[in-house]
Amino acid sequence: MGGQGTGIMMAGFVIYLAVVLFVGIYAGKMNKNNVDYYVGGRGMGQWVLATSMCASDMSGFIFTGIAGMFWSTGMPVLGDYVFVFVVYIAIFFTQGFKLRVASRVLDAVTIPDYFEARFKDKSHVLRWCTCVIMVIGVTVYVMSQFTAGGKVLATLFGWQQWVGIIITALFVVGYTTGGGFFAVCWTDFLQGMIMCVASLVLAFLAVKLAGGFGAGWDSLVNMVNAGELESRFIEPFQDIPYLISWAFIVLGTFGYPHVNVRFMAAKDTKTSIEMLPLVMIIMAVFETGTAIAGILGKAIYPSVEMIRNSDPEMLYITMFMDHLPGFFCGVLVAGIIAAVMSTADSLLLVGSSAIANDIGFKILHPEWTEEKVLKVGRWATIGLGLLAYLLTFTHFKSVYWISSNAWTWLGSLGPGMILSLFWKRTTKIGVLVGFWGAIIIGTGWVITGLQDIYQPTGVAIISGLLITWIVSLITPQEPKEIQDLVDLFDLSSKKKPVTGNAASTASVINHHIEENMEVVERYAAPALK
Repeated sequence: MGGQGTGIMMAGFVIYLAVVLFVGIYAGKMNKNNVDYYVGGRGMGQWVLATSMCASDMSGFIFTGIAGMFWSTGMPVLGDYVFVFVVYIAIFFTQGFKLRVASRVLDAVTIPDYFEARFKDKSHVLRWCTCVIMVIGVTVYVMSQFTAGGKVLATLFGWQQWVGIIITALFVVGYTTGGGFFAVCWTDFLQGMIMCVASLVLAFLAVKLAGGFGAGWDSLVNMVNAGELESRFIEPFQDIPYLISWAFIVLGTFGYPHVNVRFMAAKDTKTSIEMLPLVMIIMAVFETGTAIAGILGKAIYPSVEMIRNSDPEMLYITMFMDHLPGFFCGVLVAGIIAAVMSTADSLLLVGSSAIANDIGFKILHPEWTEEKVLKVGRWATIGLGLLAYLLTFTHFKSVYWISSNAWTWLGSLGPGMILSLFWKRTTKIGVLVGFWGAIIIGTGWVITGLQDIYQPTGVAIISGLLITWIVSLITPQEPKEIQDLVDLFDLSSKKKPVTGNAASTASVINHHIEENMEVVERYAAPALK
């Protein structure tokens, strides 16, 4: 595109940024206390939470890193996409509902809050470890998002990549610092809608450019027959281990604090269940569009030199820039930046909560007022953003490579979360060893180069689950009052059914929990002293 086309794209992009900034500033005015800032006052509705959950989880990876992987690997990447639905259904019907109840029973605002209260850990070891893992994982993951944003803006406007990274970092850190969870969720809602449109346009555009889906597929088959592509590109079941490794990437979602905190923010248990169908629909739109565009992208751009900057991660950007009008291109590319922002803002918020609330207030300075915690939290957000920004200049590796390491760190919290919500025999030592066992195995997997053969996240999470289980079995049991907390997380079957208008599954469960909450709090209080 020429200068005029770039100017028109810039106009569309600036309008998008202005709208997001306005939404973020307006939503930020809703903050009145610490609970508002970190979990939206535990009063968020299903539409905003569902869209925000999808947008924050998918990240800039879905429009950059996944594009490069589809272009180079093909159909096996669909293992990740298909398994996303299985994992999300499992999350909602296991830890999602229980975590919503547990966070209220234990008065937990953050994930470290939950772990410490769940095991009555007066030593704060669980809180410290959870915070360290979150801060490191968040910083690395935000680094990947800034890198993705920098790549996109550099390609779109012809800037140096470091300029794009600065603009991405300043914008995300700015509205997250000022607005907290309300700003994050409402901007994510807007950005999630733009991501949906961008995904659908990608699908239709790719099919058109390939001359139809059938013609595009025939081109890929011909490339395989000519030896230009590995056969697994179009026949994923030829390499089952590789397919499974892609599917198991998504296991890290069980531990992601920026996903789990949305269950804690739901206004009631009915909301946490009603989110599920919305999440499934939004995920389907994201994944269908990007999968079609990614696979057919190889037929449209068979040589990497045909893609902007000779970078496969710029596949979708190239499609937009080469074939869409300037203003429309700017708005849709903003959808890619939206994916970056919607993950980076959520990550920064949970990272700053770990520093300000969990370490600063709960451990080092219990005398702090809520105003002081919020002030420190805002500075922590700025500090984490600055650290992530500086780290982007140490290694310009692919968005996929950086993200996959962050998934292992944040995902390591999942095994302890699942078992502690369901299994009375889970011990504090088992959870701690499970945390670090998963991280050590996942990191060792990368250091030894095995990541090029089998993605490490699934290996780390499964290992962490087994380690937590085994260590819990061989270490002394927790006191009975701690084990009995598990019973307080699920009262859905202990009262008579609700009839009439409240007879839906979600209403029944919500009715039981809300009806019994006074009982829960009365019995939980002595156990938590």
